[in-house]
Amino acid sequence: MTISNVPKSMTLTTKLGFYHFVLTLCFIVINPAVAQTLDPLQMQTDDVKRGLSDDQYEIRLVGEEEVAVVIQESNIAVSKGTVILLSDTGQTQLGSRSLAPMTSLLNKYGWTTLLAAPPIIDISGESASDTVVSPQDTAPTVEVLPNQGQQVLSQERFDAHQRQLQLLMQSLLEKSTEYPGFVVVVAQGTTAAWLAKMYNEQLLTEPDAFVSISAFWPQMDLNKQIAGYFAEAGMPLLDLYNQWDNKWTLSTAERRKIAAAKALKLHFRQVELIGMPIGQGQHRYMTKQIVGWLTYMGW
Repeated sequence: MTISNVPKSMTLTTKLGFYHFVLTLCFIVINPAVAQTLDPLQMQTDDVKRGLSDDQYEIRLVGEEEVAVVIQESNIAVSKGTVILLSDTGQTQLGSRSLAPMTSLLNKYGWTTLLAAPPIIDISGESASDTVVSPQDTAPTVEVLPNQGQQVLSQERFDAHQRQLQLLMQSLLEKSTEYPGFVVVVAQGTTAAWLAKMYNEQLLTEPDAFVSISAFWPQMDLNKQIAGYFAEAGMPLLDLYNQWDNKWTLSTAERRKIAAAKALKLHFRQVELIGMPIGQGQHRYMTKQIVGWLTYMGW
């Protein structure tokens, strides 16, 4: 669609918003330096502020960053507890591929939800001055397969991302104490892998239950460690994945299951989600799997 053929059916407000978007996009294209200075996390926070009313979110200071936490309370009188939801690094907080669609579903089952965006840090080996970093640029642009063992993640940025995620989780856990009941953490992709690592290293207080969705790291030596983190976890753990996941997740699926069995880990369940990719209409299916698992444990 171009400016010259904007549909006449658009309202004045919609047209003005469209023109503003086009002009902003043109400005960024003409001035690449501007794109480098944009803060993706701040942009996500601004999106939440624009899209939701003040009573639907809370701005929390995480280190030196302001993070918007979307809060939706349980729909029933006696809440079962709080579910903290974090999508994969780089996913927009309220996008269709995020975990946002699960919040209202969990509310119906008696859970209060805290939805936040994970840190957005380019963890590739490139210098920040060499490339324009977008919310999706969280992995190397050159595909590296699970059987290739080269170093592709910058250790410095890996550690920086972990520190930011640790601060975020501490803030979310503090907020969860305002609500009675259990605390469940649901995380996706690299965020799930990082949290499993931090729980294993006792850098974070373990929740009452942890749900991992398609956990992975795009580096062979790190990715192989996830199975051990899952097996040694002290809290109940639900491991969800899908046949459409990336090769990194699929390459360790059997390894994760075997490691948990060998460790005689109680309350471990691995479920392959059948059907469409996880980001395309699987949120209701995932919610039912989570609720069913928690109900099985008597929650």
